[in-house]
Amino acid sequence: MASIDEDSLRNLPEVTGVKPNGGEIQVMPEAIQTISGYTPAGAAVESLADSWIGNTPQTNNMVVLAAWTLACGAVAIRAFRWN
Repeated sequence: MASIDEDSLRNLPEVTGVKPNGGEIQVMPEAIQTISGYTPAGAAVESLADSWIGNTPQTNNMVVLAAWTLACGAVAIRAFRWN
């Protein structure tokens, strides 16, 4: 397995098109940016972007993901039947 040097990691956003600073979300209206942070996909993407560049995911993103997990789990427990 080939090792990845530090220069390759710095150039990764240019090569892959992934922008760890938020990328395309910055062109959205501010209200949509805020709302997207509270969706499971938005929180997951932000957490993955933080992890990708070596930072710890933000606590608010982890709370959003946990809240969605608990809410959807509660709905599933309440709605599911073995009929």
